[in-house]
Amino acid sequence: MGNKKRNYMGIGGLLFIFVALVWILPAGRADAAEKKLSSITAVYTGDTVTVGHSIDLEKLTVMGLYSDGSYVKLKDYVLSSYTVTKKDDNKFTVYCEGVKGEFTVKGKAVLRLHAYYTQSSVTVGEKLDREKLTVIVYYSDGTIEKPKDYELSHTLVDALGPNEFMVSYENETVTFTVTGKEERKPRSVFARYNGPAVIVGNPPSRDNFYVTVVFNDNTVERITEFELTPSVVQKEGSNVMVVSYGELSSEVKIQGLEKSVVSIKAEYTGLPVVVGKAVASEDIKVTATFNDGTKDTVTNFTLSSSVVYKVGDNLITVFCNGKIARINVRGVEAEIIDYSAGVQELIREGTIYSRVRLAVGAKADESAIHIEKVDKKLVEKAMHRLLQTDEYMAYEVSFEDPEMDAYLPMTMKVSVPAGFDREKFAVFYTPNRKTIMAEMNGEFLKDGYFEFKMFQPGTYIIADCTPMIYVESLSLEEETLTLRLDRSYSLDPEILPHTATNKEVTYTSSRPNIVTVSEYGTLKALRTGTSIITIEAKDGSGKKCKLRVNVVRKKGKYDADIAVFSDALNEVKDAYDFVDFLDYLEEEAEERTSGMSEKAAEAYERELESWIGGWDEKEIQLDAEEWLLVLELLYERGDYSHASLLFGDGAMFKPELRELSAQLQEIKTEEEFLLFSETFFMELEAKLAELEEKDAMLYMMALFAWIEETNTDGYEWEEAVFERYLDWCEELEMYGF
Repeated sequence: MGNKKRNYMGIGGLLFIFVALVWILPAGRADAAEKKLSSITAVYTGDTVTVGHSIDLEKLTVMGLYSDGSYVKLKDYVLSSYTVTKKDDNKFTVYCEGVKGEFTVKGKAVLRLHAYYTQSSVTVGEKLDREKLTVIVYYSDGTIEKPKDYELSHTLVDALGPNEFMVSYENETVTFTVTGKEERKPRSVFARYNGPAVIVGNPPSRDNFYVTVVFNDNTVERITEFELTPSVVQKEGSNVMVVSYGELSSEVKIQGLEKSVVSIKAEYTGLPVVVGKAVASEDIKVTATFNDGTKDTVTNFTLSSSVVYKVGDNLITVFCNGKIARINVRGVEAEIIDYSAGVQELIREGTIYSRVRLAVGAKADESAIHIEKVDKKLVEKAMHRLLQTDEYMAYEVSFEDPEMDAYLPMTMKVSVPAGFDREKFAVFYTPNRKTIMAEMNGEFLKDGYFEFKMFQPGTYIIADCTPMIYVESLSLEEETLTLRLDRSYSLDPEILPHTATNKEVTYTSSRPNIVTVSEYGTLKALRTGTSIITIEAKDGSGKKCKLRVNVVRKKGKYDADIAVFSDALNEVKDAYDFVDFLDYLEEEAEERTSGMSEKAAEAYERELESWIGGWDEKEIQLDAEEWLLVLELLYERGDYSHASLLFGDGAMFKPELRELSAQLQEIKTEEEFLLFSETFFMELEAKLAELEEKDAMLYMMALFAWIEETNTDGYEWEEAVFERYLDWCEELEMYGF
């Protein structure tokens, strides 16, 4: 009964719950059906959108209001459109669950584009750099942007002058222009040396060079990378060195100083010296410090006294090029040397020979000592490692009894072979015939022998240590020479190195009937024409150089007239007389040619100019200062034509004047002339600084003469440019004076 009751109650309970659910669920479905979307609110928080572009959905917020009062962010909505189609307000409709809402997005349109390139000109063949191109977009709402996603028609600059490029963005286009220019190339180079004089054999410091390059775009740059020829100063006095940059070059003058000793240090390396004997110079090592900071061992020294005068310390002063040092030499008592009881041998090698003598003490057995000749080929390797000479012979000293070493050192002397240079004579010791261990210190005796101490037996080499120094170069200051008939001229070739063993040369003339040359290098002009003079070194080096000699006629049709001028020239005593003579010469020449035909007048002027071109300081009796004063007088009174005749400045500076004319021809605008003027005076200052005083004055006179002769009609200048030209001429005149 109990169990049945419990089961009944369980079934009844379930029925109750079921009835309750049936009653409740319909009510819940009714409540749910009553909650509906009432309205939609949409807000767009993004910026103005360009026409044709879509809105950013991340910046659109859609909210729905439901019938139960809840306010929910909607996601499952649909838009009528996603693209902005016009300027200003664009209305969009939002749909969700049968309800719609609206929102507005501002639209903007591109009004115009602007593009500019920050570099005014680009070399033809190069491409534009997009980093230097700025594109600006102006919109209808007043905003501007600098986009990077624009399209560029092309990037290559392919023509001189204006090159047009097109920028496209949002269906709008704009063009901009970039000027194409020629590749930048150097047009001329100017160099100036501002440093001190340089020791011969040393290079000048590159930091002391001021080198500027003018380019074809009229810009000027200072450079530090250039070539210098020659690379070192080669002689004392004025040295012309060429500064090169590419194919361009400029000359500078650098003073060379002779290498000199500023201090010396001396060291005695020999053995003690017997009192009354001289110190061997070979035993004194003198190291000199030179004015270029280098050090070297020198042999051109002298001693206060070379003779050791006392037992013990002897202080000796060493002199070299005005500098002094001191050495201490130990003096010892004299030893008795007797060669009569010694060993001797005659050593012969081909046609040369030497007598070797070895002094042996009374207690030594001379029969146990042997001196024998050694084939020179056996010591050839040792000698050639030491010095290049074939003048040597060798001999061997040997002991039969090893106990003979107790009598060492022994005194030995050798005679100097005939033909050997006594100043370069030496005796060397080699223990193995492959390497030289030592040069024997010794002295020359009155009988002509060279005496030294033998410290051990072995092979000894008698040698002439005079090396052959060959000529390395042979040169003249000029390559072409013009001589008048019956004139003479002496050649003075430069032979390098100065230490060459044989400096003798031979002179030959290709046409001795026109120009003869003596064995001492004196030329004599015999007939008009051309001859080649060859100068060759006689030491077998094969070095030679050549000189072209042109002989011109001395006699002329107007020699009688010129003789009158020559007599007047002989009366010149100073620069003022000479300038007065020039005035007389000009007046007389003008008067004499006034009645001549044009052809005769030209012939007269040619002979007169030829005679003037033959003047020199000896003929006119004016020293260098007087010649300079002549120039100053002509310069002050503006007589530039005489300077051209006397000193040839027109020929000297013709390339510079041609370049100046070419630069003026290229000028078109006032700005270009201002740039030219600034560059010109900077280069002028540099050029005058590097020229000697006379040449600097001649250059200024050449400039003034060029300005007087220049016809500006062909320059096609505007009035403003011509005014700048006149200002430049006035500034140049003020600069000159």
